[in-house]
Amino acid sequence: MQERRLDRIARHLSDANTGARVFTKEQPAMDGKRFDWLAKSFSTSATPSRRHVLGAVLGGLLGALDALPSHFGVPDAAARQHRAEKAQRRGPAKHHQTRRGKGHRARAQGQANQGNATCAHFCNAAVPPGPERGRCKSEAAHGGGLCYACGPQGDSSRVLCGAICCQPGENCVDGLCQVACSATNPCPPCQTCSGGRCLADATQNRTSCGGSSICCNGTCCTGCCARDGSCGACLAFVTSTQHNGDLFFVSGGDRICQQQAQAVALPGTYKAWLSAGSLSAAARFRHSGQPYRLVTGTQIADDWTDLTNGDIDHPINITEDGQMVGADPVWTNTTPSGTTTSVVDDCDNWNSGSHVFIASVGQTDRADTEWTNDPTPATCDQLNRLYCFQQD
Repeated sequence: MQERRLDRIARHLSDANTGARVFTKEQPAMDGKRFDWLAKSFSTSATPSRRHVLGAVLGGLLGALDALPSHFGVPDAAARQHRAEKAQRRGPAKHHQTRRGKGHRARAQGQANQGNATCAHFCNAAVPPGPERGRCKSEAAHGGGLCYACGPQGDSSRVLCGAICCQPGENCVDGLCQVACSATNPCPPCQTCSGGRCLADATQNRTSCGGSSICCNGTCCTGCCARDGSCGACLAFVTSTQHNGDLFFVSGGDRICQQQAQAVALPGTYKAWLSAGSLSAAARFRHSGQPYRLVTGTQIADDWTDLTNGDIDHPINITEDGQMVGADPVWTNTTPSGTTTSVVDDCDNWNSGSHVFIASVGQTDRADTEWTNDPTPATCDQLNRLYCFQQD
């Protein structure tokens, strides 16, 4: 009898195999009267309490849940033991993998640190101090920049040029990346190809590189070559020596200028500011695009155009050895524009020292047009100086 009652209550509560509710539309929800009826059926007590019944029911439910199979999400003891053993087996392997991963990361970090140190040394040695050096280090720390382009971490075929990495096949020349020179890619004027690089060719110094320009240490210069070969101003001086009109033509005057310049080791070649017939100073001189200066550094003109526009910036009153002279006449026969003053009055084409012949002169203390063309000519037996100008 008691067993039948328990079976009846169990059917009302749940189905142990499916867990489905048994209270359907045909079986209305539990109310107070129904619960009391069930309690009396379940209990052997004459007056069972609801608390007593609830305790018994819950105990039964817990027992039923413990009896459910593991495929409903409640593992049995064997399943729990299996999982514990599996976790124990995986533990050492996972720990080994973790240590191996840490080892790889540590080695990678060590290599990165070594690379950063190498790049820092490269940046300090190759890049001038300033923002570019800081940028070099910062980019290297992130695996890029100059160090990873053409430094120790980069392509050895690329060349560093200041703070620029030249492309493969380019060389750094005077701070610029240039394509390597060859027979099919020759160097510009004034330079020679050596090992794929265009270098200054000193053997070409003071030779023409096109137009009125000359070579000065690998540069096509519109001025004159200085003592060190660099491109710069052209020098001018008045001779420390004095001569009559018998100069042996204008070329004789040029020889005097060259001799005076060489005596004090002035650079370049020199010509005298002389004109005769159709051979004017303007026709014989190389026209400089750079300034004209005294040997002491004082500028007398910005360039050829400025030299021949009438007046000059400063009198030409300094000799080749840097000595100042007073108001002395200078043989010229040349106008301020560089043309010939007279085709007759030129000391017989600068071949006579006789008082019979005359020629125009300039004055060393003047910076106006009379620096080269004094209105009063001189007889050719007088001893006068010469103006000398560097040509290259």
